[in-house]
Amino acid sequence: MLRAEGLIMVHNALRFLFSRWFPVTAHRADFVDLNLLPDTRRPNSPPWGFEVARRGVAFHEAGHAVVGMTRGMRLKRIRLLEERLRRLGQGLRLSGVTTWCPGWVDEIDFAVQCAAGAVAEQAYFESAGLLTPDTASLLEAAHDRDLAVAALARSGFELVLSGPAPVGGASWPTIIQQAARDVERLWGPITAVADALADTPRGLLESADVVRVTGLSNPSPGTR
Repeated sequence: MLRAEGLIMVHNALRFLFSRWFPVTAHRADFVDLNLLPDTRRPNSPPWGFEVARRGVAFHEAGHAVVGMTRGMRLKRIRLLEERLRRLGQGLRLSGVTTWCPGWVDEIDFAVQCAAGAVAEQAYFESAGLLTPDTASLLEAAHDRDLAVAALARSGFELVLSGPAPVGGASWPTIIQQAARDVERLWGPITAVADALADTPRGLLESADVVRVTGLSNPSPGTR
């Protein structure tokens, strides 16, 4: 554990010295992940029940939180939200929010953190034997990708959806690959956070809770 913490500190120090930095503000800090779960009695319902879907959202937020923390972002809290849509007859809407403290972060690290939520959620469904080509399409988080593209573009960093990375920019497929490596390496802490988030009645974990269940440090907000 101490050796891993040391490697993370070295990683963040090198990023600080040699990387371009991107401001995380209150507007950019909230990653709202909406997952509509139709009524399980309806024929178009997904092939899993409410509790499985809720745990999937927990893994999504845990992926954001753990990968972001190890890449230099200071976590504030993560939470699950549930809304019953009786008037619309659509069953339940599950959502999750990962909130970061304002600061500066390397642009690549920001993008990888955006991608890590969906990668972790898909890894959870795969581990549960529920990931198929059809269900995988239900787990695509285009909103996280679009957020990364739009937010980084405002700082002059180009993140393309396909093809080779532009000079000084990055490509989303490469970001996904980096996120997949991070999620695999950090699967233990991600699972610990997801389980704690899904099991707490409030569906809320503060940063101190995440630190407690993972043993990871919550880095200080990056500054330029």
